[in-house]
Amino acid sequence: MILLMSVLLANLLAVAIAKDEKLDSSTLQYSSDTEELKNKQKAIIMSGQGFSISVSDLLPLRASSSAVRLYCTYGNNMSLEVAKKYTTYNYIVSKSVLGNKKIIVVSPIYEPTSKNNCAVEELKNE
Repeated sequence: MILLMSVLLANLLAVAIAKDEKLDSSTLQYSSDTEELKNKQKAIIMSGQGFSISVSDLLPLRASSSAVRLYCTYGNNMSLEVAKKYTTYNYIVSKSVLGNKKIIVVSPIYEPTSKNNCAVEELKNE
């Protein structure tokens, strides 16, 4: 029974990964622009079509020594529970890629008027 359940789980994961690659939902767009916000510059990685963060998209943040802020928004096309789950998943991916770098996880932000997404910000001077 356990063997059957593990095979079914493996098949489910394989189908989910294939569907994710087909939809290109784990691809993020790296914004190399920096914003000046309260005398702090930051690089922001926003999700492209999906909400999950890819390992390859986090690699540019690995070289710097500054902290990273991770958050998702909810209210329009995503519920609070889903935003919390994506935040948790993105934290696990970020921690595995960035190692000992400080990761600040912000609770999901309510934005009912805009398209909801998840983002990772590199915080300078912190």
